[in-house]
Formats: sequence, structure tokens, C-alpha cells
Amino acid sequence: MIPVSDALSACLDLCAPLETEEVPLAEAATRTLARAVTARRDQPPFASSAMDGYAVTEDDLIPGRSLRVVGEAAAGHHWAGRIGRGEAVRIFTGAPVPDGAAAVVIQEDVTRDGQRITLGRQLDDNRNIRAAGGDFRAGDSLSAQSDSVHVRDCSCRICNSVAQCVDIICDNKPTIQHIIYWHRPR
Repeated sequence: MIPVSDALSACLDLCAPLETEEVPLAEAATRTLARAVTARRDQPPFASSAMDGYAVTEDDLIPGRSLRVVGEAAAGHHWAGRIGRGEAVRIFTGAPVPDGAAAVVIQEDVTRDGQRITLGRQLDDNRNIRAAGGDFRAGDSLSAQSDSVHVRDCSCRICNSVAQCVDIICDNKPTIQHIIYWHRPR
């Protein structure tokens, strides 16, 4: 008889590294990455509003200040223009922050009357702006080689970083055979 460690080494010596294959993201969960996944772009790709509210300039970030609403930026849609002094843009969570804006005043801290808003008497210290690349930047490692691909990777990080979200490189699935040998002692 040989020790278990010697038997295991003998078995593993018969194994070779698996070849790789391109796998559609929809089929990649539970597979093993053959190559590291690196971000190809910043996420988010632009500074975005973290709250629903009004984008304002630094000079206008004063309690009680009255401003004219000059536009609106919905989630994912950029308002084409630059905010000037005395102006505000209605903005929703996820929308790109307009040029010239220094903060997003949350809607709960604003009173609106037609096309004018008045900032509340006490403003939150938070700027309510998510920086471009705040989740990850182009070139950041998202998943290392040999990592197991989880569903959350497919739906979030990998899809956000791989061009066209089509395929990733995984190890082939191994073929495993079990040999069971039993010897009854005499």
C-alpha cells in the first residue's frame, strides 16, 4: 500500500490544464475564468446625480436662495447646456450632472413655484453627486484568473466592463470519472 498523498500525487500527475473556450455571459455562471476580467471603461461613465433634486452652482448653494429652473435631466439623459448663476436644473437619480453644477440639492430641501425654486433654510452637507468611475475605472481588475463566475458578476461587473457583453473566456468544463475499488479483506 502507498500513502494517500502519494496516490493523490500520482493521480494529479495524469491531469493537464484545461483548454479554454469563449462562453456567452448567460451561460458563464459557475464557470471558472481562464483570464482576468479588466474594466474597459469607467463606471459610472459620467458624474451622476445620487438623488432626485436640483443641480445648482457653487455660488448658489445658499439657504433661502431663489433660482430659475432652466431645464431637466432625466436618468441617463444629459441636459445640453451649462448652469449659470441664479439657475437650476431639475435632475433625477442617475442623470449626468450638468456642466457648471457643484451640487444636487435634494427635492425635499426645495420649494417649487412654477419655474422658480427656493432652497430650504437648512441644506444637507452632502453634494449628492456620484463621481465618474466611482464604482471602478478603466483598467481596474474586476475578477481574477481562476475566479468562479457568480451570477452577480454576469449581471453587473462583467457586463459593465466587457465590450458588447457577449462572451468571456473560461476554462473548459472538466470531465471527471470516479473509480471505486473495494477489496474485501479475507
